[in-house]
Amino acid sequence: MGERPELLHVELHGEVVAHLREHRRRTRVELTYTDLARQRWEARLPVVSCSLPVQPRPQDATAFLNGVLPEGQARYTLAAQRDLPASDTWGLVASFGRDIAGALVISDPDTDPTQRQPHAVDYATIDELAAAIVALPEQPLGAHDDSELSLAGLQDKLLLVATDSPTGWGRPAGGLPSTHILKPDPLSHPGVVVREAEALQLARRAGLTTIDPQLLDIEGRPSLIVERYDRATTAGGTVHRIHQEDLLQAVGRDPADQHGRVKYQEHGGPGFRDVAALLLQRAADPDAELHKLAGALAFTVLIGNSDAHAKNLSLLLDPPGTLRLAPLYDTVPTMLFPKLKVRCAMWVGGVYRSLEDVTREAMVRELAGRHAWKVPERRAAELIDEWVHTIVSVVDDTTPTGRYVGHRAAELRDLR
Repeated sequence: MGERPELLHVELHGEVVAHLREHRRRTRVELTYTDLARQRWEARLPVVSCSLPVQPRPQDATAFLNGVLPEGQARYTLAAQRDLPASDTWGLVASFGRDIAGALVISDPDTDPTQRQPHAVDYATIDELAAAIVALPEQPLGAHDDSELSLAGLQDKLLLVATDSPTGWGRPAGGLPSTHILKPDPLSHPGVVVREAEALQLARRAGLTTIDPQLLDIEGRPSLIVERYDRATTAGGTVHRIHQEDLLQAVGRDPADQHGRVKYQEHGGPGFRDVAALLLQRAADPDAELHKLAGALAFTVLIGNSDAHAKNLSLLLDPPGTLRLAPLYDTVPTMLFPKLKVRCAMWVGGVYRSLEDVTREAMVRELAGRHAWKVPERRAAELIDEWVHTIVSVVDDTTPTGRYVGHRAAELRDLR
């Protein structure tokens, strides 16, 4: 990293809506909305984040920014690429903030634009793509010296852009927006990406996601490729960013809290009720969004995804100031893998010790119980039964994921 910038611009769809400044003691990063943003949007509207609504005073944005950076060893490795300590949120965002989740572009206004030309570096052969996958522990996200990209999470993944290369894929450089994410099958849990692809197909057929997964065999290793739901490509090839944030960012919690476990409700993180509260407050059509959230809850239980934590559920802030539930992603049926956790990442009607302990009554209670979604009990039961029926109707029982869904549905259904 070069000279440490004193100010960073936060752009949304080409306009500077906020500035970032590092606190003088380097303990936090502060965000201040620009005059343009405060004139355009009413006070308290969520534009950058639900946890950073429009207001005239500076706000602590450290937790939100840590939420766009990788976790664990990937963060340490990216920091080492720029000779930074892993705790340096400011330095990491300044280095990698031009292509992050959502529609924000974070950049140094003093950088000469001619030195930063967004472009793609083609993977000309499958061997080159395979080499990039093998190198992920040393080059998280496929980042090189010319990369200005970041994505949250612990799992190895490669950020891609669709190109006309022989493989169809390239590496985004200079802040070019990535369009796809590649996840190689984890060596510690073989078969995870295949099951995730099956679950995504079910979610797509049930109307809970727009993601159409692809499975590639790259030198004998299955790899899952998904198109980013926070990117839209026009017929002319222009990539449009769509703003979003995950639930942990929306409630203003730092992913490093509780030794990195705060994304789990058991360790103080948010749950389904927090999503419902945000949607009730800011959604243009709260009933429609709560309907989708009930579907996400039922789907999580039916596929056996005990790892559906607060960083695996997101909200769309598009257009600014409004909220919608994002398409489902990271839908891994963890219960099919004996070595993966069984405790509920987000509680369901107070149940958390094991996802298999969640009953139909627990799901209804989650929607209708005290301090819950403000859904009448009869309507809550109708919603759960409707979604169980919808999800089961699209099951492909030739796959392990589909058979598991059928088994769980038989346990849960009390349809009249």
